[in-house]
Amino acid sequence: MIEGTGFRGNLDTRTVRRNAVLPSWPNHAAEHAGINVSRVLQEALMKVLDVRKAR
Repeated sequence: MIEGTGFRGNLDTRTVRRNAVLPSWPNHAAEHAGINVSRVLQEALMKVLDVRKAR
């Protein structure tokens, strides 16, 4: 598990704007289903990195 990596680690709860590229069809399906793609991306990255959301 990664804890405290980088300058501020997971104590830094600021958000950053990133661009992600994905095919049109999953984007359209996510919009149609009301899925927040940014949240899914954030949760997936946290799972892959094995980190927990700061409270």
